[in-house]
Amino acid sequence: MAMGYNGSQGELQGFADKFFTHVETMGAHMTVLRDLQVQFQAPLTGATGKATQDEFTRAIEKGTRLQNFLNEAVDALKTSGARVGNQDIDGSVAVGKSTNFNF
Repeated sequence: MAMGYNGSQGELQGFADKFFTHVETMGAHMTVLRDLQVQFQAPLTGATGKATQDEFTRAIEKGTRLQNFLNEAVDALKTSGARVGNQDIDGSVAVGKSTNFNF
């Protein structure tokens, strides 16, 4: 069942922008995680070092996939906001044409 949207283009774009800042923050955290992985390479050796590096790699891969998915969601929100704006413009033009009274 399709759901309707009752907000404005500005509200949708504002939400997309705020959401994007959270995705950017996640990107910064991913950078820190990558840096930590490098820092732990030298002090941890043997099976412990390998297990630690494997877990860092898995976490980074999962985080990267999540970040990519969230970026796609931001893009979809921004595209939807543009469509809402276009529909508002189209609707106002249609209303303007239909109320053109020539008295």
